[in-house]
Amino acid sequence: MKNIISIENVSFGYNKDNILNDIMLSIDEGDFVGIVGCNGSGKSTLLKLLIGQLNPSKGKVKFFNEEISKSNNLDKIGYVSQISMSTGASFPATVEEIVMANLYSKIGFLKFPKKEHKEKVKESLKIVNMEDYPKRLIGNLSGGQQQRVMIARALVSNPKILILDEPTTGIDAASEEQLYNLLEKLNKESKITIIIVSHDFAKITKYTNKIFMVENNSVSLINGKDEV
Repeated sequence: MKNIISIENVSFGYNKDNILNDIMLSIDEGDFVGIVGCNGSGKSTLLKLLIGQLNPSKGKVKFFNEEISKSNNLDKIGYVSQISMSTGASFPATVEEIVMANLYSKIGFLKFPKKEHKEKVKESLKIVNMEDYPKRLIGNLSGGQQQRVMIARALVSNPKILILDEPTTGIDAASEEQLYNLLEKLNKESKITIIIVSHDFAKITKYTNKIFMVENNSVSLINGKDEV
């Protein structure tokens, strides 16, 4: 399979002490990747390195064989942050407005969405089974519904990779199962590479083909068909 993300001998620290030290990681196109670790182990830092929000103090992060700091392909990454749900819940916007917001760079400043943009929003909401709620305020939805809207928001720009930080936080068991089934469908049918941070090792083992453990300032492959 084609390599899509590689981390080569990367170290990172906010002060003198490294949170991540000399780590190696490889993700291929079509992978369903789980990232696990204790609170404070560096999982969120690793994600920020993967999406280019942080630059390593040493080593290289590559996206499609280009250094991510120089890449023109960052729009191929869809990111659903851990706080998306709570942020959306407190924001007085409708479901379609939340999803449409991720197209503003293509729509243009102070311009109105065109038919093609509205169709993209409809298609994204249909994928996550939220097509019946475009005018509903995001804060009036359940936790599981809010999270699916946030996934639609990421999908509307047609990403090659979808990265989710603890997406099951605050949702019930039934919604969690629906979420994992949705991600599995996106991975297998839409060929989107999935990277998910989770505290539930047992759950993600069922769906992923690679699991990376973040602990003791390092990252190790603890389950998967490929080797790091």
